[in-house]
Amino acid sequence: MQEQWSQLVIRALRLVAGALLAGGILLAVSTHAPEYEQKGTSRPSRDEKLKQELGATAKKLVEAIEKGDPAEFLAFCSRRGVNFGTDEPDMPLGEIRKQIQGRYGVYCLLFDTACLRKQPGWEREYSYRELISMAAEREIKVSKEIVREPGGLPGDVLICLKGGPVEKVPHMNPLVFQFLRERGKWKLGANPY
Repeated sequence: MQEQWSQLVIRALRLVAGALLAGGILLAVSTHAPEYEQKGTSRPSRDEKLKQELGATAKKLVEAIEKGDPAEFLAFCSRRGVNFGTDEPDMPLGEIRKQIQGRYGVYCLLFDTACLRKQPGWEREYSYRELISMAAEREIKVSKEIVREPGGLPGDVLICLKGGPVEKVPHMNPLVFQFLRERGKWKLGANPY
């Protein structure tokens, strides 16, 4: 009986020691919290981080268009394809690649005004590259809310331009890009114009 009592006391002491040790660790962690928590500011929310990533992706996309880099542009496209326009079906990535390599269609819209103007209905329009590179000012606006939808996590970006050729084609301002979250990255899913 005394042996059982001794084992019970040893177990109780171990539990108390474990609780004291855990309490000490928690106390140490709380007193060494990062500065932003001690100062009362909070960490950026997941949505805020997503918006920051979307803004950075949009900026890189605009730079790729401005540089006239079709290969870099393709890296931003969704593997599901991209919807160009409002009433058009999604264009498969293979077709986008084909038009860019052949220097027609989407290539003209993005990079080449002279090519774009040869297409019916686009005789007085400007390519995105020309609109962006010749604008006196540009501002990238990211959607305020990142809302989950059945098809994924979308994010909208507006490229607002001032000055340059966009003044002659105000219907092309702002440039709208709709992104989807794929495999942890923002990918271009639509460009309604």
